[in-house]
Amino acid sequence: MQNGRLSVISREGTGTTFYFVLAYRKGKETQRLSTGQEITDNETLKNIKILLADDDNFSRLLGITILSKFNCSFDVAKDGYEAKTKLDTSKYDIILLDMHMSGMSGIQVAKFLRNVKHDESCKIIAVTASVM
Repeated sequence: MQNGRLSVISREGTGTTFYFVLAYRKGKETQRLSTGQEITDNETLKNIKILLADDDNFSRLLGITILSKFNCSFDVAKDGYEAKTKLDTSKYDIILLDMHMSGMSGIQVAKFLRNVKHDESCKIIAVTASVM
């Protein structure tokens, strides 16, 4: 539909590689289309307290790297049990919550927050690196 080409090379036991070519003219900066999304500045999250809960080391590091660029305070939990402990001792505006943590899942943490702590004000953003 876009006048492109698609090809595939597959070898059993080795893997599959997909190739595609789309022909577009190079645009100019002045021709950029608006995405409808505004760029977030460092003050957007000012005075917001965030809990990042993820059992994957790389995902935690990525989250910390991103959150460190904003003017917000945040805590980090390495699993669901640590997230639950932090929710017992602190109040958060937002939780970035991995859904598939071992031991205590993000779903169990969310149920604890809503049903045991009765906290309806905290926003839960479900995250996962799972592709299934």
